[in-house]
Amino acid sequence: MQFAELGNRDGRTLLLLPGTACTWQLNFKNVLAALSERYHIIAVNYDGFEGDPRVLFTVVPRVIVSSFPYVS
Repeated sequence: MQFAELGNRDGRTLLLLPGTACTWQLNFKNVLAALSERYHIIAVNYDGFEGDPRVLFTVVPRVIVSSFPYVS
């Protein structure tokens, strides 16, 4: 799983999980600038949506569970 940290590191943390069949870059491009001013953002790309043809998409529930270690 690939993720990016953006925004105000002193702000509360938001975990952005994109809808299916897209990347966080596509899913949140219209709101990232506004959210970045106030929040520390962790944005996730699911396996298979990272541009690496060797990584296959997995089922969404498995991806969500695998992101739990990043949330405290």
